[in-house]
Amino acid sequence: MVPLGPISVEHWDVDWKIVMENYLESYHVPIGHPGLFRLLTPDYEAHLGVPGVARGTGWIREQLSSRWSERAYQKMVGSVTQHLPEANRRCWRSYSMLPNLGVDVMPDQMDFFQILPNGPGKTIIRGGLFGLPDERREMRITRYLSDRINRQTNSEDAWLCARVQRGLRSSSYVPCQISTLERWMQEFHELVRARIPEARLPAEPARFA
Repeated sequence: MVPLGPISVEHWDVDWKIVMENYLESYHVPIGHPGLFRLLTPDYEAHLGVPGVARGTGWIREQLSSRWSERAYQKMVGSVTQHLPEANRRCWRSYSMLPNLGVDVMPDQMDFFQILPNGPGKTIIRGGLFGLPDERREMRITRYLSDRINRQTNSEDAWLCARVQRGLRSSSYVPCQISTLERWMQEFHELVRARIPEARLPAEPARFA
């Protein structure tokens, strides 16, 4: 594969752990990502994988989306990826490697992103996009549509994470695991507690003056 663009860098005003948690579960997709939900079947199961590596899978729906960009992608992606086994032409896969790496594999291209802490409530997200060399007009259009869908999803995630960041500051918030679907989030927190002793404290430690 070759780079399809320069390495991207984004700055989010949220804690890095919130961003990683968002990527480790997909049951927020129907509410938080309507476009992605129109495009892909939901993945509510605990992500399959090995310790430290979660995997999620979504299948491109047969029913065409009501939105032009998603509908055009559904129609085009299978025909421009004939080099893949048939099942892989209609499949999006995500891999989360603890503590802070994500990889998305789509029929037309793949991406990676690193979630880097940048201080309390600050995160740097560094990402890249790669694909097989292919200058066909149809592939360029398909990748444009894929990028359009992913940019919208990323924008929605930034908004969702900011809302969670505000919610965590509430005096009503009590940490807990709220669903068996949060298996990988639990493993993530166990890893953080093992690596960062202060994370085991029942309350935030006193700040230095």
